[in-house]
Amino acid sequence: MRLKDVATIRLDFADADFWLVRRGSLETIGQPIKTYSPYYIGIRIEQTALILPDYLYYVFMHLHQVGQWKPLAHGTLSLVHIRTEDVRNIALTH
Repeated sequence: MRLKDVATIRLDFADADFWLVRRGSLETIGQPIKTYSPYYIGIRIEQTALILPDYLYYVFMHLHQVGQWKPLAHGTLSLVHIRTEDVRNIALTH
């Protein structure tokens, strides 16, 4: 199962449960935050019977801390970004 199977993921998503920093340095991309910005990737859980939004927020905090986004970063300068499609295709396993 992929994240896109249980959640809506898109840019400029004010009704999301939380957002991921899409553009920045290698240390900041993918960082989950609770503050809306139209430039962040919004994630809203649709299948709350399968996964809770607060739990997924902490899962993304862990992914950010272990450097999950560094291999997926695009860009050659100090300013890099992640793609919405990369976030959609994250595998959810148990």
